[in-house]
Parts: sequence; structure tokens; C-alpha cells
Amino acid sequence: MKNFIVISFGIVLLAFIGCVSYQPGFVKTAMVSFPPKQSDCEFAVITTVPQKKFEEIGVVENQSYVISIADFKKMCQPFVCANGGDAVVALVNGNGIYIKGTIIKFK
Repeated sequence: MKNFIVISFGIVLLAFIGCVSYQPGFVKTAMVSFPPKQSDCEFAVITTVPQKKFEEIGVVENQSYVISIADFKKMCQPFVCANGGDAVVALVNGNGIYIKGTIIKFK
């Protein structure tokens, strides 16, 4: 009976740990602030540094398993819109996971 309780507790604990969601982190890198946009603002997700002049606003750090550009955009949207961004430059690792995004504002 004691073993059953220990095993049951272990299974419940593993299930709980598996359900924990990680929230992305944001680090502001700009010295100035830009006016926020609406929470559902449109912005571009790009994977190369643009040729147009821009200013970096901050960096979104992904702490979960995001492999879809649509999911990455959804994850970044609150940070991009709240900080007045025009685009996010996505960084994808060798496994196809979006690990970081740099929020930028075009000049």
C-alpha cells in the first residue's frame, strides 16, 4: 500500500510538472520609450536583419518549445505592441526552435 501511494504521488507530480507553462521574458534595451500600440497590433516577424534603419527596443527570450512562426508571433505580440515595435527579428536555433526575438522600430 505504501508503494502504491509513493508511485501515485510521483505520477501526479510528473503530470503537474509537465503542465507548467513557461512565460517568455523581456529585456528592454532602448534608452528611450516609444508609445504603445493597441494590444492586437500588426507587426512583421523577420529572420534577417533588415536593410532599413531601425532602433532596437528590446529582446524577448523564449523559454518554451516554439517551432511555428505563428506561435512565435503570438508569444511576442504583447511585448511588441506594448513597446511600440514595428517588427521582431527572430532567432531560430539548429533544431528549428524560436529561442529569441529582437523587437525593433523602423526610423
